Amino acid sequence: MEGLERVHLDDHGLADDRDKPRVHALLGGNLVPVGRSGSAEEIVATVAFLVSDGAAYITGQNIRMDGGLTRSI
Repeated sequence: MEGLERVHLDDHGLADDRDKPRVHALLGGNLVPVGRSGSAEEIVATVAFLVSDGAAYITGQNIRMDGGLTRSI
């Protein structure tokens, strides 16, 4: 596939995983403005968009998938 780039998927534990209780404890419970952790499906949907023709004009961006946590800090 032409134009493939290596991407960095940062593991901060905000997606549902086995560390979810620990992550919520560290974040103080409901600090995430949307009130829940992200799902693997939401991450997959974003990645699918980024590799689609619809994202052809997007370059060199950091996509924050944190439910608004970054903005609320």
